Amino acid sequence: MRICAQSGGDLGALLVDPTIDFITRRTWVTDIATAIQYLHSQNIVHRDIKPQNVLIANDGRCMVTDFDIARLLTQNKSMTRQIGTVAYMAPEAIDASAFDDGNARLEPGSHNDNQAQHQAKKQQMYAPALDTYSFGILVAAVFNGQEPYNGLPATVIIARVLAGSLRPQLPVVLTEQGHTFLERLWHAEAQQRPWFAEVVACVDEVFVER
Repeated sequence: MRICAQSGGDLGALLVDPTIDFITRRTWVTDIATAIQYLHSQNIVHRDIKPQNVLIANDGRCMVTDFDIARLLTQNKSMTRQIGTVAYMAPEAIDASAFDDGNARLEPGSHNDNQAQHQAKKQQMYAPALDTYSFGILVAAVFNGQEPYNGLPATVIIARVLAGSLRPQLPVVLTEQGHTFLERLWHAEAQQRPWFAEVVACVDEVFVER
């Protein structure tokens, strides 16, 4: 696992290369999963997991980068709407009703204040699931060899993701077990997505070549 704070050559430029074999692609996936698990163990949610934020080192291993909108879970306030890139964003991240802008001024002890505190705690509880969803979309991109939803405008992606009718094509190179796990990663309900400890533990077992 590697984590990097600077940008350079990224996975987005390589995942479309048809000469890159399955084992290399799975190594990328494993490296990224391990990096995200480490971030979560440090109470950090990246919130913008995508191929362009993954660098490839000279030895072929992956490094997660770009922490501009990462968030510490120990911060006692609601998540902001500045979260991620549309194609990789979880439904709860792009649903404007799920996240406030963090700027509301409420009187301490008021009913609205209590609601805001409850919402903030709920968001913190499921915030790592934002990265889980994004990781699932990224895995599909890696094994499909292309970015998801090519050609669809952002407004269409947003509407269809929120409606539950849009997810990436399941990679034909993966088995049914891999397909089932991907569907868990990008499940519409945050609490139904696996924690990264489980992802890292089984990634090499579930993502096998058909």
